[in-house]
Amino acid sequence: PDGVEKIGGYAFNECISLKNIVIPYGVVEISGDNSFQGCISLESITIPSSVKSIGNFGDFDNCISLKTVHISNLRAWLEIDFGSVTANPLSNGAQLYLNGVLVEDIVVPNDVTEIKSCVFSGCSSIVSVTFPNTLRRIGSGAFAQCISLEKMLLPDSLEIIHSSSFDGCTKLKHNEYDGGLYLASKDNPYFALVGLENYKRDTLVINSITEIISGGVLDGALRYLKFNEYGNAYYLGSEKTPYFVLVKAKDCDIESCNVNADAIAIMSDAFDECEDLQTVIFEKGSQLKRIESWTFYGLNRLSSVGVIPKSVTTIGAKAFYKCGYYLVIYCEAEEEPSGWENDWNYNDAYVSWGNK
Repeated sequence: PDGVEKIGGYAFNECISLKNIVIPYGVVEISGDNSFQGCISLESITIPSSVKSIGNFGDFDNCISLKTVHISNLRAWLEIDFGSVTANPLSNGAQLYLNGVLVEDIVVPNDVTEIKSCVFSGCSSIVSVTFPNTLRRIGSGAFAQCISLEKMLLPDSLEIIHSSSFDGCTKLKHNEYDGGLYLASKDNPYFALVGLENYKRDTLVINSITEIISGGVLDGALRYLKFNEYGNAYYLGSEKTPYFVLVKAKDCDIESCNVNADAIAIMSDAFDECEDLQTVIFEKGSQLKRIESWTFYGLNRLSSVGVIPKSVTTIGAKAFYKCGYYLVIYCEAEEEPSGWENDWNYNDAYVSWGNK
């Protein structure tokens, strides 16, 4: 009915005879859990452009007959916050229709900066994606299980690919280097490392022109890989340096860490459970470009980090979350770079700018 703005949890849970539903314009939120869970006969759903968020968990779980999702505005769909993979009606392998036309080739609108988490997860109709040069992030599971997806070029503007963004995209064309699977940008065939051919391997050389390492891409291999040690940390190398990416701390008992000048990135959770860590030093001439999300999470004794070189264009969300009360972060940049996430310094540790 007109005037409805919210569909609550369990609203249509296990309505096993429901085959088609058109959500009216004006609904802003499909909230709570399991709104349509178990609607085993549901075949088609229409989502209006007014919807801004869908669920926390399982809203379309076990909708095994859901084959078509209809929308009228691609930009509005890209702006929906999905609480989980199964909050997306596409997640059951449905096809996406835009104004009645099957979506096979997606052209993301200009000025879009983020592909949100799970936004196309499970969509079986997408064959290709064209991104704008404004894109900065691709969220977790954004294109996961898009089984028909074959081709895309990542834009040079891209800074972050979160975990599982392309998991299960079995037709997607990759470039291979030393067992790593890469997605290309226009001028860089090894722009982003997004997977491994075999996770049970003891060596991995990352291509030296790689700009992005997808979140979580190394997780399944960490127990097998042999690392290069430097300054109380373990690194993976490229063909040019053994210290290309700082992957993790040497052990949880370290009190200090010197980041090698050749490193271009520090991976997410690199210092997980390093409760005694007090100082992190970046060597002179550092080439570092990226500090990923949650890198220094929960380090209550951390008191000094720096000097973060001005070459760092990206610091991920909550990189310095729940750190020491007296933490001082020294930065070479004169002011906060635009590519650093808004909540990189979540607890507002003191930041000293313009250091050499």
